[in-house]
Amino acid sequence: MSILSHQQKQALNSRIRDIEAQTSAELVTIICKKSDDYFYIPLLFAALSALALPLLIGFLPDSVWQQIVTNFNAWNDGVLNHGVPYGFFILQIILFVLVAVLVQIPRIKMALVPESVRHQRARRHGHELFFIEGLHLTKDRTGVLFFVSEAERYVEIMTDQAIGEGIAGPNDEQWQQIVANFVARVKDDQIYLGYDEAIEACGALLIAHFPATSQNDNELPDHLIEL
Repeated sequence: MSILSHQQKQALNSRIRDIEAQTSAELVTIICKKSDDYFYIPLLFAALSALALPLLIGFLPDSVWQQIVTNFNAWNDGVLNHGVPYGFFILQIILFVLVAVLVQIPRIKMALVPESVRHQRARRHGHELFFIEGLHLTKDRTGVLFFVSEAERYVEIMTDQAIGEGIAGPNDEQWQQIVANFVARVKDDQIYLGYDEAIEACGALLIAHFPATSQNDNELPDHLIEL
């Protein structure tokens, strides 16, 4: 299922074409559902839950503990014919499987991934795409990438050398405010509005500082790229 509607994508594409007709910059928009599968998260939490089970049981009151032992003895005699430790081992396996399946639910999995890890993976993915899509290959070094990783709620506007040195430096308050507004929109699930506002605001700066030339070639795709 697409994150943005067909009408929204068409509107963004049209805005990019209008801006690129007035500037030498090349604008590319990419949105992806997630930047990493985080395969290790379900296994990690399942293993920790299973290993912590004996410790948690150790904090139970003596009366509860005795009842557990009695029930285990009855269960082992009737089903497994093994001692209590073996029964706990079976319980650990069951808990491991249950937690591993539960943590596969996307919202739960993402909630368990530290924000710093989510942003690190998304940033790395975005910068890989910057080079994969050839934004570093424009003749005037004027590529601009509007990148959103939806699952991580990560946003970044990446620029090539000419744009970075001209108007998109870390000390440029106007550019940084555009990025901050974009981030806020995406965190509020207003992805289309975030794109639209960011492209319009950046476009105004790009037109003013990097106006179109007589040879204003269209070097990169104008449509929203979905991954």
